[in-house]
Amino acid sequence: MMIRPPNQAEQDLKQRIWQQAEADRGQLLLRQPFVGSLIMRMDLIPVCDYRLETAATDGSNIFLNCDYYSRLDADERLFLLAHEVWHCVFLHFSRRLGRDPEKWNIATDLEIQFTLEREHLKNPSPLPYLDTWAKLNAEEIYDQLGKLAASSREKFGDVHLEPGDMFAESEQKPSGVDGAKGKQRRQNQESQPGQEDGKSPDDATDKQPGEAPSNSTASEPGDGALVLDPDYAPFFVTDIVERTRTRVVSAARQIERMRGTLPAGLDKLLAEFLDPKLRWQELLAQFVTSCYACKRRWLPPSRRHVAQGLYLPSLRGEKIKVVVAVDTSGSTSRDLPVFFTEINSLLASFGDYELTLIQCDAAIQAVEHYSNFEPAPADRQWKVKGFGGTDFRPVFKYLENHPEVEHSLLIFFTDGYGSAPANPPPYPVLWMLCKNGIAPASWGKTIQL
Repeated sequence: MMIRPPNQAEQDLKQRIWQQAEADRGQLLLRQPFVGSLIMRMDLIPVCDYRLETAATDGSNIFLNCDYYSRLDADERLFLLAHEVWHCVFLHFSRRLGRDPEKWNIATDLEIQFTLEREHLKNPSPLPYLDTWAKLNAEEIYDQLGKLAASSREKFGDVHLEPGDMFAESEQKPSGVDGAKGKQRRQNQESQPGQEDGKSPDDATDKQPGEAPSNSTASEPGDGALVLDPDYAPFFVTDIVERTRTRVVSAARQIERMRGTLPAGLDKLLAEFLDPKLRWQELLAQFVTSCYACKRRWLPPSRRHVAQGLYLPSLRGEKIKVVVAVDTSGSTSRDLPVFFTEINSLLASFGDYELTLIQCDAAIQAVEHYSNFEPAPADRQWKVKGFGGTDFRPVFKYLENHPEVEHSLLIFFTDGYGSAPANPPPYPVLWMLCKNGIAPASWGKTIQL
C-alpha cells in the first residue's frame, strides 16, 4: 500500500477547516467562557491522515480529521471541541492506570457527557447510562459498567491518546513537530487567492454563518494511497499534568474576575488542583523507597511512568522482592477486579522483581510466584480462589513458617474488615484499602485506592 503526504486539494481543505475551527472556538468562547478560555490556549490542527478518523488531543493540541469535521453541523462541532477540552480538564490521559482501554474510554466519555449536559451543550449522540451514574467520576463509572455496547460511540468516537501512544512513546520530541506546527501557522497567516478581509473563497457562496465547508473530501478518485500527514504529531510533554492543572486554575480565576459562571462541580476539581492529593502510585513509590532507602535510586526515574508525570524510583540493577496478599473473602468480591488491575499497575512500576502472591480469605487459598522472567497474568486472567470469611492472620503465619520466601515488605489488598495480628511483624506492611475500606490494625501504613 502506497503512503503519501496530503495532496494540494487536501492542503486546501486543511486551510478551510482551520478557518472554520477558529470561528467555532470563538463561538465556544462566547457560549462556554471557561471551556473557550482553555481552548484558546491550545492549537487546533486539522489533518488529513488515515491514522485519525475523528479527533484527538494530547493535552496541548486538538487534532481534527478534516473530512470528519466538515460533515458536522455547527452544534456538533462545538460539542466536539468542548468534549476534547474536557478530556484535558479531567486529565483522562493520565488516569487509566491499567484499566481496560475500551471500557475506560466509555467511562471517560460518560463523565464528559454528564458535564456537558449540565452546561446545556447539545449532545447529538449520547451514550446510554443509568441515572445513578450522573454524579460519579470516570473511575466510579468504570466500576459500574457492564457489557455496555459501544455502537453509540460511532459518531463521536474520538481517539483517546495517552502518554506512550504513537509519537508519545518516545521521551524525545519527534522530529518535525515544531516544523509542522510552524508551517501550519504560517499557512494560516497567508492570504489565499481570492481572499479578502480574512474571508476564504467559500465565503463568497450563499453558505450560512457557521456552516461547515462544502468540500467534505479531498481524495483523488482511484488514488488508493494511505495519507500520512506530518502535522499529525501528538506528543505529551513530560509535565503535561502540571501544565493542565495550571491552565485550568488560571482559566477559572479569569472567569471569576469577570464575574462569570463556572461549570457546575468545577469547585471540587479546582480544590484538588490547588491542593493535590498524591495518587496511590506516588504514595506507594514513597513507601517502597523508604523500605529500600539505601538501594533505590530516583535518578534516572522509571521511564515507563515519567511521561505521565509520575517520577517513580528506578529499579535498574536492583531486584525488589515483595509479597502481595489479596483478600479474596466474600466481602471483597466486587473489589477484586480493581485489586488485580492495580497489582498489574504495581508490577509495571518495578524493573527487576520477584513477587509472591498470596490469596487468602479465612485461610490461605493459593500461593504463586512471579518475576519479570515469569510475569503475572494479564488483568482479566487471574484465577481467584476464596470467597469465604475473612482473617488476615494466616498470611503472616505463612510467612513466619516459610523463611525461604524472601521479601522486604508485604503489600495487602483488602477492605480491612477482618482479624489482623495484635503485634506488627518484623517487616514493613502496607494495607492497600479499597474505597470505604478501614485500617485493620493500629500498625502498618494504609493507602486508599
